[in-house]
Amino acid sequence: MKRSDFLTRLIGISGFGVFNVQALIPKRKIYLQQFFVAGFRHYKGMEMLEHLQENDLLELRREVENEYDDCAIAVYWQQEKIGFVPADLNEMLARLMDVRALPLLGMITHINRQVKP
Repeated sequence: MKRSDFLTRLIGISGFGVFNVQALIPKRKIYLQQFFVAGFRHYKGMEMLEHLQENDLLELRREVENEYDDCAIAVYWQQEKIGFVPADLNEMLARLMDVRALPLLGMITHINRQVKP
């Protein structure tokens, strides 16, 4: 599978179409936040833990209709919801996503398989 096909599949967003792959391969990475995924054990996080690798891309999907958090952003790994951006850190990212200022992606930077979330 070609890298562009892989990225297109990985980043395709249901209902929103597919991003231009070239626009998603940044020339320069800008790190906005670093956090632990909230709700990891309540979604598919624990099931997917053995497959997750550092530097894997994560899809961020805005959940405007979320009844618990107006700024909710779900975190997906290969189309599986593994949790959320923590509520105390999601407002700025939610506003950027709402105005479609730029495409936002997540990336796994650390994994500790020995600890339980």
